[in-house]
Formats: sequence, structure tokens, C-alpha cells
Amino acid sequence: LEDHSDNANYKGKGSRSPFALREKPHNMEIPKSGGEVEMHDLELILGNLGKCNLQQDYALKQFSTLARKYPSSVWEVFCDDTVSKLLTYMQSGVPGVKACALLSVKEFACHQAELVSRSLGDIISLVLEAVNEAHLEVKQSADECLMSFAQCNNVEYFVELLLDYLSSFKEDTRRNGALVSVYRALGKALGSLPFPQLNSRLGEILPHLFASFNSPDADVRKAVVFCLVDIYSGMGNMLMPHLSPLSTAQLKLLTIYIQRSKRTIYGASNGKENSAPGLSQPTYV
Repeated sequence: LEDHSDNANYKGKGSRSPFALREKPHNMEIPKSGGEVEMHDLELILGNLGKCNLQQDYALKQFSTLARKYPSSVWEVFCDDTVSKLLTYMQSGVPGVKACALLSVKEFACHQAELVSRSLGDIISLVLEAVNEAHLEVKQSADECLMSFAQCNNVEYFVELLLDYLSSFKEDTRRNGALVSVYRALGKALGSLPFPQLNSRLGEILPHLFASFNSPDADVRKAVVFCLVDIYSGMGNMLMPHLSPLSTAQLKLLTIYIQRSKRTIYGASNGKENSAPGLSQPTYV
């Protein structure tokens, strides 16, 4: 039997650190040597994605290249087997394997969103388990994966899936980390919806946000604020009449962040840097 423990996979010649997938900012660049990667390499690449060693890092670059390089008409033949393999890796007990699978799904979702959407329910279920994990690389990879779906072309279905999980996450304080990730991704997704679709969802979404705005967890409250700011970006002042359940202090806080968001967008549109450091560290009443 193979030893899949962390130590067995991270030590020895040819092994990599648990965070090697993030050690270089150019990890997603197309390799400049070793020849062009082609679809006939896919089986080997998928095998290497499940190995927690230096081959895994290179395989992730190759997989990203294939996802960008070939159209959905080519990927159609390979999609089901590819997603099945990645779903298996996403359930691995080895953090490096799980993190790599999540980043691979992220790349696949960014470039082959229509094909990936066929398995979106199964994928989101596993991603939401991963965002609540204590292992930092796994959690960060899961957050990135979740945000990639928030910006894909099947946003309405993605929103439906997240709403299905909200009630159970709110009731279990052990899942606050996942709740934060869901609100962040939900805000990005909602902000990209056309106004009619966004407006039709308010009745489902706002009660969750109002309840979580009173959470004792500051990170949850922060995520609620950002989600409401994203919704405001898609609705403008037409959102405000729906916010009557908020307290005066909560509404004042939200208004401050909406104004900061406007200034950030205005600064960016004028070619100015606007770091807005206070956005990530609000003072909650």
C-alpha cells in the first residue's frame, strides 16, 4: 500500500514543499521549453496532477495550457474523464493533491466553463468542504476556485447552488469559514447579473445577509458588507429601500463602504492607484 501521509509525500528527493504551487508568480505561464503540450499528453498530465512532487507543479502548468489552447469541441471528448479524475483528487487526504486539483478545476472553469458546468453541483459541494479546511493551501485554492465560478458564464446556476448551502452554513458556527467564502463569491456573482435577474433574487438572498450581519463572527459580518456592496454595484440606489431591516449603525457602515467602493472605481477609471486599505479592516459596531 502507498503511504499517502503528508510526511511521506513532502519529504525525499524530488519532493516539493506543501506550498510549491504558490511559490512562483509565473506558475500559470506556458512552459518555454520541453516542446508544445498537446491533448495526447492529457492522460500523463492527469496522472501527474495526483502526485505530490515536482512533476505535479509542471503538470498544473501543462493542464492550464491545454485548457486555454483547445476549444470545447476538442475537450468534449475528454471532459467527463477529466472532471471525474479531478473530483477524485479533490477528495484526497493529501493536502498538496487536493490543492492542485482545486487549482486545476479553477483553470478548467475559466477556459471551459460550459463543459465544467455539467458537473457544477458535484464540484461546488467539494469546493465548499475545502474552503472550511484548516490547511492554508487547500483553503486558498478552494477560495480561488469558488471565485472563478462566480465570474463564469453560468452565474445564475452558481447562485442557486450557493443559496442551497446558506441555511446549513449559518446554523453551524464551525462552518463560518465556508460562510465567509460563500458570501464573497455570492457577491461577485450577483454583481455581474443583469438587473432583472438580480432584483428577482433579492427576496431569497437578503434575509440570509440580514441574519448574518448580526453574527458574533467579525469575518462573517465583513463578508456580508462586501456582498451587499457588490449587490449595490449591480442595482445602485434601487437597493436601498430593501435594507430597512438593518439598524442605523449597520446602514451607516454599509454606506461608508459603498462610498469607498465608488471612490476606488472612480480612481481606477482615471488611472490612479487607490489601495483603500481600510476596505479589508473595517470597524464594526
